[in-house]
Amino acid sequence: FSLQCSPIPHPEVIFLYKILIAEDEIWISALIRSIIQKGCPDTQIVGEALNGRKALEMIGALQPDIVLADINMPVLSGLQMIETSKKSGYKSKFIIISGYKDFSYVQQALRIGVEDYLLKPIDDNKLCSVIAHVIQKIESEASVSQRSSLNDSLLKAQFLSRTDKEIMRDLDSLRM
Repeated sequence: FSLQCSPIPHPEVIFLYKILIAEDEIWISALIRSIIQKGCPDTQIVGEALNGRKALEMIGALQPDIVLADINMPVLSGLQMIETSKKSGYKSKFIIISGYKDFSYVQQALRIGVEDYLLKPIDDNKLCSVIAHVIQKIESEASVSQRSSLNDSLLKAQFLSRTDKEIMRDLDSLRM
C-alpha cells in the first residue's frame, strides 16, 4: 500500500498593522477602538493607555506601527510622549486626535513629525482614511528600505567578486 500526502493549503497570511490608542477619556478610547475595528481593515488594536507615560512604556514594549494620541493627557502630554518616543528611536507613526483647535498645538505637532491632526468629535470615515494613508506611507517606506538593502547587498557582492589585481589597479590610480 502506498501513502500519498497532499500539501496542506496555507491560508493567505494577512499582515495586521498594530495600533496603540493613547487617550485619557475611557469612553473616547472605546469609541476610537470601535471605529477602527469596524472600518479599518488590516489593523489590530494592541493596547490602550490612559496617560502619556504609560503610552510611552507600551510603545517600547509593543512597537506599534501607529499611535493615536490625545494632546492633553495626565502625567505626560501627548506631544511630550511623541517627542520622547521619537528621540528614543521608536519608529511608530503618530496621529493626534484632540479637542484643541489652537493653531500653536498644530504647529508643535507638525514640528515633531506627526502624520496628521484630527479634531474631536471624531469622524469615522476621516479617521479610517487617515489610518489608511499612514499605512500606505509605512508600506512605501518599507519598500524603499528593501530596495536600499538590496542595492547595498549587490554593491558588496560586486566589491567582493573583484580580483586582487583589479583592486591594486584602482589603488594605483588613486595615488596618481
